Amino acid sequence: MALDISAISAYCDHYELPVDRQIFNDCIFEMDNLFLDESHQKHLKKT
Repeated sequence: MALDISAISAYCDHYELPVDRQIFNDCIFEMDNLFLDESHQKHLKKT
């Protein structure tokens, strides 16, 4: 399941970010997309 902005915001409310919020959001969404793409490819190979 993909992350949504509310999950990221909840994290940001509790922890100090090492970079600007926009950079952090972009990185999190990109990592999430990479994970989802990889999971999708693994699923396709099983079928």
